Amino acid sequence: MGWKTFAAEVGEQPAPEFALLSQRGHLVRREDYRQHAGLVLFFGHGADCAACLASLSALAAAYPAIHEHEAEVLAVFPQDVGGAGGAIEMLSPPFPILADAGGAVAARYAPLLGAAGPGVIVLDHYGAPRAAHIGHVTGDMPGEVLEWLDLMGHECPE
Repeated sequence: MGWKTFAAEVGEQPAPEFALLSQRGHLVRREDYRQHAGLVLFFGHGADCAACLASLSALAAAYPAIHEHEAEVLAVFPQDVGGAGGAIEMLSPPFPILADAGGAVAARYAPLLGAAGPGVIVLDHYGAPRAAHIGHVTGDMPGEVLEWLDLMGHECPE
């Protein structure tokens, strides 16, 4: 399935706010990343899912290039902080893994994806959604995420 795109106009409705605990016990809010050049959200459906773990590895490999764009990655899983650890901690991703126990945040983001996750949503520096892709991170998707960040970086902020 391809990318779903959203309007690029300043003032677009921001994506839903959230406040979730990271694997390190820190409270992370979407609003904390406003004014970053972009925010890449990965919604996984299970810390025991091999494809979700492969997605985290792919995003971790692309993270230096994503970070060069002054963007950040957040991965959201439907387990509590303890349940989202284990295999994920062994991967040691360079970005926060957020525990969405009960899946309330994922449910609020599902309309942006067009279906329940897994999937990736790219938010601009206003917190507005710019692109979404349903499915795991495979193949060229990290490069496509970088293309979205490049595009957003070249747009006039006014």
